[in-house]
Amino acid sequence: MEQKVNINSFLILGISLVIIGFLILIGSVNLFKDVFNVMFIILLIISIKNLISFLLKKNEDKLKLLTKTVVVILSLIACIFKDYSVAIIPIVFAIYLLINSIANLFNFTLLKLNKLRGGYSNLLIGLTYLFFGIVILFSPLIHLNIVLNILGIYSILLGINSIFDYIDLKNYIKIPRIKVNLPFIIEALIPISVLQKMNKQYNEENNVYDKINKKDNIKPDIEILIHVTEDGYGKLGHLDICYNDEIISFGNYDPSKNKLNGVFGSGVVFIAKPKLKYIRFCIEDTKKTLFVFGLKLTEKEREDVEKRIKKIKEQLKEWNPPYLEAKLKKIKVKKEEYKDYSSRIYKYMKPQFYKFKSGKYIVFFILKNNCVSLANKIIGPVLNKHKKMYGILTPGTYYDYLEREYMKKNSIVVTKKIYNKYNIDKFDIENK
Repeated sequence: MEQKVNINSFLILGISLVIIGFLILIGSVNLFKDVFNVMFIILLIISIKNLISFLLKKNEDKLKLLTKTVVVILSLIACIFKDYSVAIIPIVFAIYLLINSIANLFNFTLLKLNKLRGGYSNLLIGLTYLFFGIVILFSPLIHLNIVLNILGIYSILLGINSIFDYIDLKNYIKIPRIKVNLPFIIEALIPISVLQKMNKQYNEENNVYDKINKKDNIKPDIEILIHVTEDGYGKLGHLDICYNDEIISFGNYDPSKNKLNGVFGSGVVFIAKPKLKYIRFCIEDTKKTLFVFGLKLTEKEREDVEKRIKKIKEQLKEWNPPYLEAKLKKIKVKKEEYKDYSSRIYKYMKPQFYKFKSGKYIVFFILKNNCVSLANKIIGPVLNKHKKMYGILTPGTYYDYLEREYMKKNSIVVTKKIYNKYNIDKFDIENK
């Protein structure tokens, strides 16, 4: 799929964010409240209009009726209690700080439980986020001005980062810098938003998956696979590394250790090959779309990647998915009885499964020790030479980074392919 991207949009967005940031900084709290109250009135009018329109159509969808009614009620409450409604901004900000605090403190705890060095930066950041999160959460209106100043500064930095992206894409000058990310909650939704846009294009044009994006037919040395589905946790994406046609995937693949619907679990690595067979499984098994970005590495970078992969493999011990474990114990098994992900993929292509002997990756945690975390351990040092990424990394963080790098002429990101049910057979033919 060849994507047409308006590079000028980065400049327009950057300038807009900088202007908004300065307006937030120089504006008073009262001005902000007035603007917010006008927004609540507009939301109330629109929600009432939508509810009336829904009722006139005599639609019998009770869930939609309930949703639209709740929106009207909440909008009305916000307008009536307008002096308190603006507290939603600092409350949301406080919750965001607390989520970051939990992620950092959990990571520090994992390191100490496994008797590993370091992690004190996680402890410091976690406690700082925890302190400010609690303070703001229990007195949101008092700290509204502080939160607005933070949001103003953040908006300016985000805008400057977008302007720098424009300069990079235009190849005016290379500017080394730290990447200012969107909040991870927003970045996590980038892959699904891209997929939905693609599907809309497919319905309109019916040819959106017919092309492969390449730069001068360069063969990549390593590939990053970003998975996304339109349902469940798949909306947030998944990420794998492929090196020498070998897939390295980390996740919560042990169903017996699964906690809180996949938030916690036992960290499991599987290694599968060939790549195309694995991609076909992902498409057929869970209706995924995969965005695959290829990177061209220097000889030194390839050597370093191989060393990091080797080091990870040295920390692994074999583990058997439930289906294989039952077979080894000579328990009479039926393939259809084992429906967990690890058993399904084993039945399809028999990858090797492992767990870690020690270290923080013994435990899977969706906010820190996730699929991106291990992949970043392999390829992160290469990417950080070009633009550093901090905070909670998601597949969306990687997608946003790789997509922007791919658009640049002299980037290490040299290929982009999109695989799904519409085109997988074409890739099969090409690789025969």
